[in-house]
Amino acid sequence: MKTLELRKQHLLQSQVFEYLDNIQKEGEFKLTSLKSWGIDLLLGKKDGEKAYFTAPENQRNPGEFYREGDFSFQVESVVSELPQNVKITAKIEQEDGIAYVVTTIEKDTVKQTIMKVPAGSLLLSFLKKQNLPLLMEAIRNLGTISELRKQKGQEGRTISPEDWPANAIKFLKEAKKLSKKAGFGRISLIFFNKDKEGNHRFQLAWHLPTIYLFYQDFAKSVNACLDLI
Repeated sequence: MKTLELRKQHLLQSQVFEYLDNIQKEGEFKLTSLKSWGIDLLLGKKDGEKAYFTAPENQRNPGEFYREGDFSFQVESVVSELPQNVKITAKIEQEDGIAYVVTTIEKDTVKQTIMKVPAGSLLLSFLKKQNLPLLMEAIRNLGTISELRKQKGQEGRTISPEDWPANAIKFLKEAKKLSKKAGFGRISLIFFNKDKEGNHRFQLAWHLPTIYLFYQDFAKSVNACLDLI
């Protein structure tokens, strides 16, 4: 089959679903979210001033004094519960092609940055800690939006969506729900004829707001959805 005819089949037999209402870059998180990322919230002094700051889970203890870069830290306590007037937010920022998670804590309208780390490394460690291997494997790149990909077999002759297996229809139903929940999503799915062993071949590309993948329940739902196909 000529390349042009094959590409025409791909374009006509693939299905694309787009939800483009809101590309969210920022969200509010609970203290348990930081724990799920493998991060402790600490209260103490930073360069002698009262402050909140963070450290990898279980690596710093009350009474400890240490230096990191140009700053000195003195730990008074590992925070186990946030006061009612304190909230945590995180957003995705990009610098020179690299996405970062910038986490702030807000108390009485005063905001303070407590963490800025590459989004890719934090997300992968979070997914590993939560045992979500399908999502971890599917991530190809991330910025404000993350690209997820999954493929089985090589490209070939396409089959009509009416002939797709039942698990593909179930996947699309759940993936569309999650995309709508996130306010933004793009799902592209195409199926090819079966391989010699009788297995369906397909290609999937799914785009979601990166910040949503840091919500534990949402990430678990995406992983479960990927397991359907």
